[in-house]
Amino acid sequence: MSSWLARTAPRLTFAWRGTWPPGTVESWRRLYDHELVVVQAGEMELTIDDQRLHCPAGTFIIIPPDRPHRTLVTGTVPVVRACLHFDWTCAEDLAPTPLC
Repeated sequence: MSSWLARTAPRLTFAWRGTWPPGTVESWRRLYDHELVVVQAGEMELTIDDQRLHCPAGTFIIIPPDRPHRTLVTGTVPVVRACLHFDWTCAEDLAPTPLC
């Protein structure tokens, strides 16, 4: 496996997890890296550019860098979500297993 793609591995830069009550609105924002969002409980609406996505528990999505997006917690129960921020980096060898 000597192709460029085989030498590319995601580099984890930041990981977090939190709970938000129903009705929470996070304002429009842009990120400098990719963000993997995993909805673990509740439901939310994620808008990326002009595309609205309904995200119930079990949903996962990657938000690309420099894309305007916002989050609205919908439903009647809090949303629990985990987010991993990462960059794709070219490496000579396989990256070591990241620790979270």
